[in-house]
Amino acid sequence: MVRIVDEGSHFDAPISKVWKLIESHATETSKIHPGAKNAKIHPVGENQGSVTFESDVNGQMMPMKFRVTAIPPTAQVLEILQGPLAGSKVVNYYTAKGDKTAVTVIADFESPMLPPHQLEAVAREFLQNGFDEDQAYLKTMH
Repeated sequence: MVRIVDEGSHFDAPISKVWKLIESHATETSKIHPGAKNAKIHPVGENQGSVTFESDVNGQMMPMKFRVTAIPPTAQVLEILQGPLAGSKVVNYYTAKGDKTAVTVIADFESPMLPPHQLEAVAREFLQNGFDEDQAYLKTMH
């Protein structure tokens, strides 16, 4: 297992807009994250759902499944149920900072496919790509 704690990130948007982005994932997953092909959202409860999609991993399309729990406006929890990072858990904690929103990430990454010496780099890339794609999509929102 690899634990990653990142307390230095922020979105260039107020927390209300960040929550609109989080809610948009229910209908716009493939637009927000272009690598998530054929995304399907399955509501589980008021603040929880699962998302299934396919993603290119080293030239091979792999099925992915996440369980997502929103705790507005405080946090979002991602549990990776299927794919190269299956067994991983990510907590995104949001703090309003005026026209910006601070993001603290605490994540425990596991992998049934990756050797331990590769896991941390892949986990950091996963987090950075997700953040960059969210930040880019936020700029298109009104």
